Amino acid sequence: MRILTFEQITDGRFDDPDTLLTLLNGRIELIKTKLSIDGVEVIVNAPYEVKCDACKHEPAHSQWRAVFFVKKNTRKIVWDDIFELINSVKAVPYKFI
Repeated sequence: MRILTFEQITDGRFDDPDTLLTLLNGRIELIKTKLSIDGVEVIVNAPYEVKCDACKHEPAHSQWRAVFFVKKNTRKIVWDDIFELINSVKAVPYKFI
């Protein structure tokens, strides 16, 4: 069985640093809602913060990240449809494990 994995990231360089976790949690819920399809299972690890205090060429900033795992146990939907649903929230790089 193939498992799709990807990571959603909110970044203080591009989004309001005070709302990063709220923004990420909103994306998590939206993706889970879009993928609530019979035969599709979504597992999301707990969000975690990454701080960059000693970044070169950048002021200090933080990111919030969440790792997703998607299993498909049906032929009613193809992987391209799943990619499209995820990308409608925020496009990410994917890999299969």
